[in-house]
Amino acid sequence: MPNATPTQRAKELGAAIPRLLEVKDVKKVLSQLGYYNGPLNNDPDDAYFQAVVNFQHSKAIVQDGLVGGETYGKLREAAPWYFGDKQQVGDAKPQAQPH
Repeated sequence: MPNATPTQRAKELGAAIPRLLEVKDVKKVLSQLGYYNGPLNNDPDDAYFQAVVNFQHSKAIVQDGLVGGETYGKLREAAPWYFGDKQQVGDAKPQAQPH
């Protein structure tokens, strides 16, 4: 599609890529992190793609508006509570040593 907007291009590419998360799940996480303010549904609207791009920018990763492996990993790091992660790497508490 000539002269496609970044959102149109991401939608075209996104339709061809298997999803690691449902759009509504990504929206929930991005909303809790302060990147997305909109309806929490499965519609990949312009606000959704802009929120993904803004998140990607903040993590210094490719800003394509798609939630691929790298973006998914950064979402897990940023919101371990959403994914059920007990703790993040580096957040481990020291264990008491037996005497």
